[in-house]
Amino acid sequence: MKRLKSIGLIGMTLIVAPFSATFAGNPAQSNVNVGGIYLSVNDYLKDSLAIQVDFSKGEKLNFDCFIIRPYVSIVKDGKKKKLSKEKIYAVKTTKGGLYRLFNGEAYLLEEKGQITIYSKVQNSMVKNPYNRLPRYAKYQPQKFFFFSLQPDSPVLPLNQDNLLIALARENNTLSRKMTEAIRETKDLAEYDYEQKTFKVNLLLNSIIRQ
Repeated sequence: MKRLKSIGLIGMTLIVAPFSATFAGNPAQSNVNVGGIYLSVNDYLKDSLAIQVDFSKGEKLNFDCFIIRPYVSIVKDGKKKKLSKEKIYAVKTTKGGLYRLFNGEAYLLEEKGQITIYSKVQNSMVKNPYNRLPRYAKYQPQKFFFFSLQPDSPVLPLNQDNLLIALARENNTLSRKMTEAIRETKDLAEYDYEQKTFKVNLLLNSIIRQ
Protein backbone atom coordinates (compact mmCIF):
# COMPACT_ATOMS: atom_id res chain seq x y z
CA MET A 1 0.00 0.00 0.00
CA LYS A 2 1.28 3.48 -0.84
CA ARG A 3 1.98 5.99 1.87
CA LEU A 4 -0.99 8.09 2.88
CA LYS A 5 -1.29 11.49 1.19
CA SER A 6 -1.57 14.81 3.02
CA ILE A 7 -4.86 16.09 4.36
CA GLY A 8 -6.52 19.37 5.24
CA LEU A 9 -6.63 20.91 8.70
CA ILE A 10 -9.49 19.75 10.91
CA GLY A 11 -10.74 20.55 14.40
CA MET A 12 -8.50 19.98 17.38
CA THR A 13 -9.31 18.28 20.69
CA LEU A 14 -6.48 17.39 23.06
CA ILE A 15 -6.05 14.06 24.80
CA VAL A 16 -3.72 13.21 27.64
CA ALA A 17 -1.46 10.17 27.55
CA PRO A 18 0.80 9.06 30.43
CA PHE A 19 3.84 8.35 28.28
CA SER A 20 7.22 10.03 28.51
CA ALA A 21 9.83 8.25 26.38
CA THR A 22 10.98 9.29 22.92
CA PHE A 23 11.51 6.52 20.42
CA ALA A 24 13.76 6.06 17.44
CA GLY A 25 12.49 6.06 13.89
CA ASN A 26 14.01 9.38 12.94
CA PRO A 27 16.88 9.60 10.42
CA ALA A 28 18.33 12.58 12.26
CA GLN A 29 19.16 10.63 15.42
CA SER A 30 22.36 8.93 14.22
CA ASN A 31 24.83 11.50 15.64
CA VAL A 32 23.85 13.15 18.93
CA ASN A 33 26.77 15.61 18.67
CA VAL A 34 25.33 17.16 15.53
CA GLY A 35 22.14 19.20 15.36
CA GLY A 36 20.77 22.03 13.32
CA ILE A 37 18.00 23.15 11.02
CA TYR A 38 15.92 21.43 8.34
CA LEU A 39 14.45 24.20 6.22
CA SER A 40 12.10 21.92 4.28
CA VAL A 41 10.47 18.52 4.53
CA ASN A 42 12.75 17.33 1.70
CA ASP A 43 15.80 18.31 3.77
CA TYR A 44 14.43 16.22 6.62
CA LEU A 45 13.56 13.19 4.47
CA LYS A 46 17.08 13.22 3.01
CA ASP A 47 18.55 13.90 6.48
CA SER A 48 20.34 16.91 5.01
CA LEU A 49 20.70 19.70 7.55
CA ALA A 50 20.57 23.08 5.82
CA ILE A 51 22.42 24.54 8.80
CA GLN A 52 24.53 22.12 10.84
CA VAL A 53 25.59 22.70 14.44
CA ASP A 54 28.40 20.61 15.94
CA PHE A 55 27.83 20.61 19.69
CA SER A 56 31.17 18.87 20.31
CA LYS A 57 32.94 21.98 18.93
CA GLY A 58 31.09 24.37 21.21
CA GLU A 59 28.60 25.51 18.59
CA LYS A 60 25.17 26.30 20.00
CA LEU A 61 21.53 26.06 19.05
CA ASN A 62 19.41 28.06 21.48
CA PHE A 63 16.21 26.05 21.51
CA ASP A 64 14.92 27.46 24.81
CA CYS A 65 14.54 30.88 23.23
CA PHE A 66 12.93 29.24 20.23
CA ILE A 67 10.11 27.89 22.41
CA ILE A 68 8.99 31.33 23.51
CA ARG A 69 10.34 33.53 20.69
CA PRO A 70 9.64 33.60 16.93
CA TYR A 71 13.16 32.55 15.99
CA VAL A 72 15.92 30.00 16.55
CA SER A 73 19.28 31.35 17.68
CA ILE A 74 22.46 29.63 16.41
CA VAL A 75 26.09 30.34 17.31
CA LYS A 76 28.76 29.15 14.82
CA ASP A 77 32.35 30.36 14.50
CA GLY A 78 31.67 32.90 17.22
CA LYS A 79 28.86 34.50 15.22
CA LYS A 80 25.20 34.53 16.23
CA LYS A 81 22.46 34.02 13.68
CA LYS A 82 18.69 34.12 14.09
CA LEU A 83 16.25 32.22 11.86
CA SER A 84 12.52 32.83 11.78
CA LYS A 85 10.42 29.86 12.85
CA GLU A 86 8.20 30.39 9.81
CA LYS A 87 11.11 29.43 7.52
CA ILE A 88 11.99 26.22 9.38
CA TYR A 89 10.51 22.75 8.97
CA ALA A 90 12.27 21.05 11.90
CA VAL A 91 15.01 21.53 14.49
CA LYS A 92 17.40 18.81 15.62
CA THR A 93 18.64 19.42 19.17
CA THR A 94 21.15 17.80 21.51
CA LYS A 95 20.71 14.06 22.20
CA GLY A 96 19.08 13.63 18.79
CA GLY A 97 15.70 15.11 19.68
CA LEU A 98 13.85 16.42 16.64
CA TYR A 99 11.06 18.99 16.78
CA ARG A 100 8.77 19.67 13.86
CA LEU A 101 7.38 23.19 13.54
CA PHE A 102 3.74 23.68 12.64
CA ASN A 103 1.68 26.86 13.03
CA GLY A 104 4.33 28.37 15.28
CA GLU A 105 4.41 25.39 17.68
CA ALA A 106 7.15 22.79 18.22
CA TYR A 107 6.25 19.09 18.31
CA LEU A 108 8.70 16.41 19.40
CA LEU A 109 8.95 13.49 16.97
CA GLU A 110 8.10 10.24 18.74
CA GLU A 111 7.69 7.71 15.93
CA LYS A 112 7.54 7.37 12.16
CA GLY A 113 5.14 4.64 11.05
CA GLN A 114 1.94 4.44 9.03
CA ILE A 115 1.31 7.80 10.68
CA THR A 116 3.90 10.09 12.24
CA ILE A 117 3.45 10.63 15.97
CA TYR A 118 4.58 13.69 17.91
CA SER A 119 4.26 14.92 21.48
CA LYS A 120 4.12 18.27 23.23
CA VAL A 121 4.27 19.13 26.92
CA GLN A 122 1.67 21.69 27.94
CA ASN A 123 0.27 23.00 31.19
CA SER A 124 -3.13 21.49 31.87
CA MET A 125 -5.56 21.88 34.76
CA VAL A 126 -5.56 18.82 37.00
CA LYS A 127 -8.38 18.41 39.50
CA ASN A 128 -7.73 17.43 43.08
CA PRO A 129 -9.08 13.86 43.47
CA TYR A 130 -10.12 14.65 47.05
CA ASN A 131 -11.74 18.00 46.34
CA ARG A 132 -12.96 18.75 42.81
CA LEU A 133 -13.91 22.37 43.43
CA PRO A 134 -12.25 24.62 40.81
CA ARG A 135 -10.20 26.51 43.40
CA TYR A 136 -8.39 23.30 44.36
CA ALA A 137 -7.38 22.46 40.77
CA LYS A 138 -3.77 23.02 39.73
CA TYR A 139 -2.01 23.57 36.42
CA GLN A 140 0.62 20.91 35.85
CA PRO A 141 2.75 19.97 32.83
CA GLN A 142 1.20 17.10 30.91
CA LYS A 143 2.25 15.29 27.78
CA PHE A 144 -0.16 15.37 24.83
CA PHE A 145 0.13 13.37 21.63
CA PHE A 146 -0.39 14.46 18.03
CA PHE A 147 -0.10 12.91 14.58
CA SER A 148 0.25 13.65 10.89
CA LEU A 149 -0.54 11.30 8.01
CA GLN A 150 2.65 12.34 6.23
CA PRO A 151 5.76 14.22 7.39
CA ASP A 152 4.41 17.34 5.63
CA SER A 153 0.74 16.91 6.62
CA PRO A 154 -0.90 19.09 9.29
CA VAL A 155 -0.16 18.16 12.90
CA LEU A 156 -3.37 17.19 14.69
CA PRO A 157 -4.21 16.00 18.21
CA LEU A 158 -4.18 12.20 18.34
CA ASN A 159 -7.74 11.11 19.06
CA GLN A 160 -10.21 8.80 17.38
CA ASP A 161 -12.28 11.51 15.70
CA ASN A 162 -9.32 13.29 14.12
CA LEU A 163 -7.70 10.07 13.00
CA LEU A 164 -10.83 8.55 11.44
CA ILE A 165 -11.76 11.77 9.64
CA ALA A 166 -8.23 12.09 8.28
CA LEU A 167 -8.19 8.47 7.11
CA ALA A 168 -11.65 8.80 5.55
CA ARG A 169 -10.39 11.58 3.32
CA GLU A 170 -7.75 9.20 2.01
CA ASN A 171 -9.34 5.77 2.05
CA ASN A 172 -12.91 5.03 3.14
CA THR A 173 -12.25 1.29 3.38
CA LEU A 174 -9.26 1.79 5.64
CA SER A 175 -11.20 4.27 7.76
CA ARG A 176 -14.11 1.84 8.16
CA LYS A 177 -11.82 -1.02 9.17
CA MET A 178 -9.96 1.24 11.58
CA THR A 179 -13.27 2.35 13.11
CA GLU A 180 -14.02 -1.28 13.93
CA ALA A 181 -10.49 -1.96 15.19
CA ILE A 182 -10.33 0.93 17.63
CA ARG A 183 -13.83 0.53 19.02
CA GLU A 184 -12.44 -1.00 22.20
CA THR A 185 -9.24 1.05 22.23
CA LYS A 186 -9.18 3.62 25.00
CA ASP A 187 -5.76 5.11 24.35
CA LEU A 188 -4.34 5.35 20.82
CA ALA A 189 -1.10 6.76 22.23
CA GLU A 190 -0.43 3.61 24.26
CA TYR A 191 2.99 2.13 23.46
CA ASP A 192 3.46 -1.59 22.85
CA TYR A 193 6.88 -2.38 24.30
CA GLU A 194 6.89 -5.90 22.89
CA GLN A 195 6.21 -4.76 19.33
CA LYS A 196 8.17 -1.52 19.88
CA THR A 197 5.56 0.73 18.33
CA PHE A 198 2.57 2.84 19.27
CA LYS A 199 -0.73 0.99 19.38
CA VAL A 200 -2.28 3.13 16.65
CA ASN A 201 0.49 2.22 14.19
CA LEU A 202 0.24 -1.40 15.25
CA LEU A 203 -3.47 -1.40 14.42
CA LEU A 204 -2.92 0.30 11.07
CA ASN A 205 -0.18 -2.17 10.15
CA SER A 206 -2.40 -5.14 10.98
CA ILE A 207 -5.28 -3.75 8.87
CA ILE A 208 -3.07 -2.95 5.87
CA ARG A 209 -1.56 -6.46 5.91
CA GLN A 210 -4.96 -8.17 5.79
